[in-house]
Amino acid sequence: MTSPTRRLRKPAALGPVRQLAACALTVALPVLFATAAQARDPVVDDGLLRIASWNLADAEEAGAIERPKRTEKRWRTTFGAELRSRPRSNFAGGRLKADVVLLQGVASIREVRRIFPARDWKLIVSRQILKFGRGRLNVDSELTGKRTTTAIAVRYQRQLRVTGLEHLLDLSDVDEDVREQDANAPASVAAEETAQRAATSEGSNDKVAGIAARLSFSGSVLWVLSAVLPEACRTSGGGCRPVQRLRNWANNKRADGFGVVIGGRLQADIRQPGDASSCAGQEVVADKSLGAEVGADTIAGCVAFADIK
Repeated sequence: MTSPTRRLRKPAALGPVRQLAACALTVALPVLFATAAQARDPVVDDGLLRIASWNLADAEEAGAIERPKRTEKRWRTTFGAELRSRPRSNFAGGRLKADVVLLQGVASIREVRRIFPARDWKLIVSRQILKFGRGRLNVDSELTGKRTTTAIAVRYQRQLRVTGLEHLLDLSDVDEDVREQDANAPASVAAEETAQRAATSEGSNDKVAGIAARLSFSGSVLWVLSAVLPEACRTSGGGCRPVQRLRNWANNKRADGFGVVIGGRLQADIRQPGDASSCAGQEVVADKSLGAEVGADTIAGCVAFADIK
């Protein structure tokens, strides 16, 4: 008894129109993939590494970005879906013409991602957002009240890689300085000054952590840091603890053979080891060993930058 043979159906021949469409699709796919790869992995054309420092609060004041009013949660008196205004921006981070952007004034990851989209930029946000933010760390993470933190955006490209991270949470710790100053002051004066500090620093930028990244660029390795020193430290001498911690961190990196670039709102002692550029409270300092050219621009508020060969 012979087993029945399975009859195979021949595929129907494609008509001339379908044949033409199939050929077009086959040719178009490599082009699409090549375009996407080029967009995600561009090559540095000028051979320079531009590190910019930018405060989003300054950008808002300059009208470069638009932010909704930030309000605390309240009890609802109605049912149904709750409408919330999302952070929005009509400014593209690529307009800064920078490879690395040291960010301050960061209040929402979603807002930063609209300026620096994930397809083109690696985003590193300070761990401080977990302390003052709502919920887990994701695109919806934001800081409560008027608090802000720091971040670093790095543009994807072949010659530039992030090889290390450090969170400088102690740059936001000014409580020890407050206690020491209060201990040396009369009781009535100390109580009044402590109340004033609490009223002015709650929800402000006075307690902002720093974020640092180690970068590899064309065979060279350096550290970059985004920081906002407390107002009292920016106007005082080098005895302020956050200033001492920042200087110690930078000196340790230099002792290990790395160049250092620091951006944000700093203090006079931080500028001494390098070439500095500033505008409207924003500045960037690059070690002299890096041979950087520094400058500033007003494309989106005050933007300070350093170009490294």
